Amino acid sequence: MGTRTVLRWSIAIALSKPNVVALFAGVTLLAVSSPGLFAQGSDYSLQFFSTPAVIGESESLYVRLDNPSGDVVQGWSFGVCYDETAVTFTGLSYFAAFSPPEFVEFIEEPGGWISNVVLSSAPGVGLPPSALPNYLVVAHYTALGPPQTTEFCFCDGLGIPPSSIVLSTTAGPVVPTTACLSVLIAAAPEWTLALEDRELYYPLPGGVREFDVVASLSVSDAAFGNQAAGFSCGATHDPDLLEIQLVRPVGVLSYFVGAVPASAQFFGVSYYDDSWTLGVVFGGFSFLEFGTVPDPVFAATYTTVAGALSGADVTTSAAFASGLGSPPVPVTIVLGGATHSLTTVDSTITLHPYDGDLFRRGDCNDDGTHNIADGVTMLTELFSAGVAGPCRAACDTNADALYDVADPVYLFNYLLLGGPPPTAPFDECDGDAQAWTCDSYTSCP
Repeated sequence: MGTRTVLRWSIAIALSKPNVVALFAGVTLLAVSSPGLFAQGSDYSLQFFSTPAVIGESESLYVRLDNPSGDVVQGWSFGVCYDETAVTFTGLSYFAAFSPPEFVEFIEEPGGWISNVVLSSAPGVGLPPSALPNYLVVAHYTALGPPQTTEFCFCDGLGIPPSSIVLSTTAGPVVPTTACLSVLIAAAPEWTLALEDRELYYPLPGGVREFDVVASLSVSDAAFGNQAAGFSCGATHDPDLLEIQLVRPVGVLSYFVGAVPASAQFFGVSYYDDSWTLGVVFGGFSFLEFGTVPDPVFAATYTTVAGALSGADVTTSAAFASGLGSPPVPVTIVLGGATHSLTTVDSTITLHPYDGDLFRRGDCNDDGTHNIADGVTMLTELFSAGVAGPCRAACDTNADALYDVADPVYLFNYLLLGGPPPTAPFDECDGDAQAWTCDSYTSCP
């Protein structure tokens, strides 16, 4: 047997009120000597709540009372048993659903602990019936390895005298229904924040090009620990080649940041000559769930420095770095109220020279959109002696370096029949390495 620890709070208050001691002691002794006299309370249920546990980290186990239609609960006594080879118990906190209680006793036993609480000895004062659960206590523990599933159970018979599972109500003692809880213990999932690689073209002369680098967030195990409350990061770039213009929310984050109430969310960016930093907080009790498939969360907009690119292929990067800015901003993610490290993937940016205007493939009529009018423009030019467009590359919808009937067919298949979209550049302005040129294209800057 291990060491038996007894911790008591508010004992002076309790001893100054004999009715409190009588209430508490009477319920406990009755449970030990005559458990059959207790009412079986189907209206009362003690339950656990916990999330999956990470090996080596502090976790919480919540005990809650469901009492939708019973009597006022004035106190309780119950034990909780657990496997000491799976978790190390570190402490117990009273969940202040009713504060302050008149008597609180916590007893730690080998393989378990006991909670004895008297909320109030005054007639009719306590936790009334409620459609929502009342949280009573929260136990703190550290999960041990190896990966496994462990169980927490309400139990009686702990300690001397043996503990009982009983609620003190205004109608008398009641034995609540209880249920065990299985908790998964596993290694921490890996969270990855990745900047996409970009390969694009810059126009000659001048070489000024604006483009986005999108960052995505993912977790290695979506079934375990996939709820994030925020993150922070920063990234560097070569100031001789690139200038940062804007960092903005995209994807799932663009629907959340700025939602009502706006004060509950934060998306803060600081800009520097060679870097930027970002802090995102989803706010309050809010969180977002992520999966193994990367979700776009923000986009960094860059422009090339005028005159820095003069006709050669150039490779540069946007690279995550911790400690940028003032004060220094770490690269971390917030999970369950605590910060955790992030695995990062940097962006490789490859820039090719392009002699001509940038364009969007498939937008043959140069109106800035993809629709049936583009296919009609192609058919008119090919078969009805229509006016040739100024950007043959934009009309080469299937990117085969030919301009024929296959191009409008490819576009109609995409627009009307759910076929694949035209290849890049399609959703943004860019160039390509095909033989076709683009002498004039006004819908791209």
